Amino acid sequence: MLQVKPLPAYLPATLPVGKLRLSLGSAPGRFIFSQQLIERQVQLTADGMLAADLPLLTPQMRSSDAITVYPLAQHTQQTATALGMNNVADYRVPFTLHNQGLQQLPELRVQYFDPDTGKIYTDEITWPRFMVINPWLAAVIGLVVTVLLLRSADYLLKILRRQWLCLQGYRQAIRQLASATTPQAIKQVLMSIAMAEHWPANLTLQQWQRHWQTRHARI
Repeated sequence: MLQVKPLPAYLPATLPVGKLRLSLGSAPGRFIFSQQLIERQVQLTADGMLAADLPLLTPQMRSSDAITVYPLAQHTQQTATALGMNNVADYRVPFTLHNQGLQQLPELRVQYFDPDTGKIYTDEITWPRFMVINPWLAAVIGLVVTVLLLRSADYLLKILRRQWLCLQGYRQAIRQLASATTPQAIKQVLMSIAMAEHWPANLTLQQWQRHWQTRHARI
C-alpha cells in the first residue's frame, strides 16, 4: 500500500523536493584576455522531481563592474525511471571579465529537501580562478619572448659556426702536419691551429705557446 507523508510545514513552497547535484564542465583555460567572451558549462542533475520544479540558476549569475554575464542557454533532458523522474539541465554560461589579474565568478548554490533523510541540503560549485591579461600586454610579452628567442637562436648559431670552423681548422692542420717536413711548413701548421682557435694572426712562436698553454690550462 502506498503511503504518502506530508512535507514539513516549515519548508518554503519554492524549495525543491528531491536530490540536486551541480557540476562544472571542462575548463576553457586559466589564462584569458580581458573582454574575451568565455563560455562555461554547468550541469544541474535532479532526481525525483519534474523539470518545472528545477531551481533557476539565472538569478545567481549577475553582472558587475568586473564581470558581464550574458543570457544563459539551457537545455533540459527528462527521463522516467522506476524511482521517479530524473532531469539533467545543461547550462551554457557566457561571460566576459574586465579587470586584470586573478578573477573568479561567484559561487553557484542550490538548496533542496531530501525526502529520504528529511533534511535540507545545499550543493554548490566554486568556479576556478582566471588570470586575466589585457590583449596589448599579451602582445608585448609575446614580442619580447620572440625577440629573446631569436637572439638566443642567433647566439647559438654563432657558437655552432665557431665550433665548426675550429673543427675544420684542426682538420686542415692535421693534413698539413702529415706532410710538413720544413720549419716553414710546421709554422704554417701552427698558424692553422691559431686560426681555428681565433687567435691573433702573425703570432710569434713564444706568443703561440702562451696561447696554447692558456687554452689547455682552461681545459
